[in-house]
This record gives sequence, C-alpha cells and structure tokens, in this order.
Amino acid sequence: MMRSNKKKKGSILVFVLALIVFISVLSIRLMKETTQELRHVSQFHKRDDLRTFAYSALDVEAGVINEYIMALEKLENGQAWQEALEFANMETPKILAVSNGNENSANALKWNVKFIDETGKIPFQKVKDKNLEALFAALVNEEEGGGIFDEDDGRPFLDSLRDWE
Repeated sequence: MMRSNKKKKGSILVFVLALIVFISVLSIRLMKETTQELRHVSQFHKRDDLRTFAYSALDVEAGVINEYIMALEKLENGQAWQEALEFANMETPKILAVSNGNENSANALKWNVKFIDETGKIPFQKVKDKNLEALFAALVNEEEGGGIFDEDDGRPFLDSLRDWE
C-alpha cells in the first residue's frame, strides 16, 4: 500500500509542474500579443493633437508670407519668409517632445516647414510643343557631339514629357 501512495504523490507533482509550464507559456504568449497591440496603438497616440499643431504651423507660415507681401509687395529668395517658423519665433511644442521620464532629446519628434519659391522654374505646360522639340533635339545633339540637328530627334522626349504630365 505504501508504494502506490508514493506513485500518487509523484504524479501530482508532475501534474503541477506541467500546469506551471503551461501557464507560463500562455502568459508569455499573452505578453507578446499585448506588446504588439501597444505598438500598434502607440502609432496613433496624440494624432489629433499633432494634426492641430500642423494646421497651426501652416497658419503661421501663411501669416508670415502675408506680412511680407503687405510690407514689401513682393517675395524674393533669401528672405525670412522661407523659414517662417523661425521668423515667427515659434518654439517646438511640448507635444512633440517625448516625455518618458528622462529628457532625452534624441527620441523627440523632429519637424520642419519650408516654402520653396518656384517662380524660377520653367512652366513646361505653357511652352509650345515645337519649342520643346527643338530644345530636346538640341540637348540630344550636344550629347552626340554637336553639328546639325533635326527637330524630330526631340519628339520622343516631348512625347515622354507629355505622358508624364
């Protein structure tokens, strides 16, 4: 009788150990899923606040440009309107800084708003097709060593440009 009692105690011990292993595997799996869910949710953290700040920064940019237009009646390259947030002394809001206990600026969100003057660019939509063909043909001709060129050489490039537009 004594031996069967020992076998029961051993089987209970094995059952308890197996139950502990099963619960630990289950809890590890649950922790992994929870961390994945937290990563997913953290992508949308403070999304509305960030959108509000972005629209506010856009309003500041438009205001600075409007001040320059009202004061000087024109915009030129090299003026402070191109870096309007710096001109307006707008500081980085606290929402963009990471607040995880330590003040680690390496984890802070970086942002920049910049306007680029595009008045010096060529408006290809307004240039006539014949002129563009001649321009492209001249460019092709320079690559081939110069000399007399045919305007039809620029036609494939013009077609490609119009398809891209």
